Amino acid sequence: MRFGSQLTSDEFWNTQTPQMEPFLGMRRRAAEIAARYPAVSPDEFARASAIVAPQIQDLAAERANVSKNFPTGGEALRGFVANGFASIPVLVSIVCGLVSVLAVPGGLVTRALGHAVVSRDGREIGRARSAIRFLVAWSPALAWIACVGVPMFGEPRVSPAVAVVVGGLAFSMMAAGAAWAIANPRRGPHDRIAGTWVVAS
Repeated sequence: MRFGSQLTSDEFWNTQTPQMEPFLGMRRRAAEIAARYPAVSPDEFARASAIVAPQIQDLAAERANVSKNFPTGGEALRGFVANGFASIPVLVSIVCGLVSVLAVPGGLVTRALGHAVVSRDGREIGRARSAIRFLVAWSPALAWIACVGVPMFGEPRVSPAVAVVVGGLAFSMMAAGAAWAIANPRRGPHDRIAGTWVVAS
């Protein structure tokens, strides 16, 4: 039998399949088949192949359909962005961040790190200016969400290609702003626009 050694291999069944029903039943059935047909002639193998060929084709077609409808890897990420679904976690992050900067001027994380956000005269900014500073920092993402839309609120507003391009630009701008803020923690690009500074509290 062509796959006899594999059907009776403990290594195959222990590593490739979960040790639970119905897989244990499949293992017993495979052992029975291997014992019943220790040797298979070319003619028998050809007949068996012809019998199962339609089933194999159906499985291949089903797998191709699943891959088409549920892509993986980079294609899945592009689809996630193109359809606007990536805007949902971003929007949740923005809402949470906005609550944070409204609760504590400059944000809870900034305060926890022992810093404060001040204006030119050295006074700590108020909640309104804190919110403006935060929205400036997230403005590329907000522009992208405004362009693409949020799936739960309607159909995507732009084509998938445009959504991916705009999303890429927004991500690049956010990454560049974050790198700038890390290199110059006292005054990132959003601080320059908002007229604020980060100082030790």
